[in-house]
Amino acid sequence: MKLEIFKNKKQLYDWLDIAKYSNYPESEKENNIRISHSFLKEIKTSFYFTRKFHKSICINDGFSILLALINEKKEIIGTATIRKDYHKSCACQINNVAIKKEYRRQGLGQTLIHEIEKFVAEHSEYKLITLTTGCSRGFYENIGMTLAGILKFEDCERYFFYKNINRT
Repeated sequence: MKLEIFKNKKQLYDWLDIAKYSNYPESEKENNIRISHSFLKEIKTSFYFTRKFHKSICINDGFSILLALINEKKEIIGTATIRKDYHKSCACQINNVAIKKEYRRQGLGQTLIHEIEKFVAEHSEYKLITLTTGCSRGFYENIGMTLAGILKFEDCERYFFYKNINRT
C-alpha cells in the first residue's frame, strides 16, 4: 500500500465514491448516499490545487490536498484530505477519511492515518493533526489520537481528536 497525492483525473469519481462514506459508514449498507453539489465543488477545486502541489511548498490554507491510499493493482482503496486547521495555526486538519468497504478491518485505516502523519511531517511545519468525526471514536483512540472533546447535537455526536506530529 502506498499513500499518494491524488492527481489522476481519470480516477476522480472513484476517489469520490469512497470519500462520500467518510462520515456515513453505516449508511453504506443502503448504498444510496449521493455526492452533494457542494462536496463535489469543494473536491474539484481541491483537486485543481492538488495537481499544482509540489513537494517544495508547504500545505497552505487555501484548499485541501487530496490523498489516496493505492494498492498494488493501482486501485484507490482509501481517501483523505488535509488542509491547514482554521482554528489552530500550528495544526493540519484531516478530513474525508474512508476505506473502501471490501478492504476494511485489515488495518488499512491505521496505515492511512500513519502515512498522513509522515506526509505532514515531511511537507510542513505543523506540530499536530486534528480531525473531527461523527463515527469511529474507538478507532481513532486505538491508533493513538487524543479525544479533545465531544459536541452533542439533538440526535448525534461529533468527536474532536488531535495528535502531535512525530518528527524523527
